[in-house]
Amino acid sequence: MKSIKILSISALFFVACEDITSNNQSAPIIDMIPPTVSISSPLDNQTVSGVQSIIISAQDNNKIHDVSLHILSPTSNEFYEIERWNNTSSSSSVSYSYDWDTSLEIDGNYNIKVIVNDHDVYHTSGNAGTEKEIGVMVYNYVYTGGGSGGGWSGGGCGGRCE
Repeated sequence: MKSIKILSISALFFVACEDITSNNQSAPIIDMIPPTVSISSPLDNQTVSGVQSIIISAQDNNKIHDVSLHILSPTSNEFYEIERWNNTSSSSSVSYSYDWDTSLEIDGNYNIKVIVNDHDVYHTSGNAGTEKEIGVMVYNYVYTGGGSGGGWSGGGCGGRCE
């Protein structure tokens, strides 16, 4: 009987080893290299007015999944998303542009943040993407007329004044 028990244990061990080695699925490849991002316009600490193009470029060693653009206004504690682009191609390099009408904003200091993901945020890839943030000053000049007390003045409100 002892030999039967030993034989049974050996057979179970062999089957367990066979199940593990016969699995044809490969382990997921983890991407440890985050994407890079740059904002070429406007420049950090630049004073902007009117319509300002925000120009973004992003690169990755595999693929850019999505890029989102966020603004933090002088009257807010939180960034709000103003645009999102999903890269439907398999491109590892993308460029996007957004025309920001600053005349719709109050004058003051703003932060612009771009967030780039090289994967679907619902899947694990090994890195958490990357972000870039710059600061700008919105200062819109308003023509109030040429008569007495009129002329050019700063301090646009653009309908968002409270």
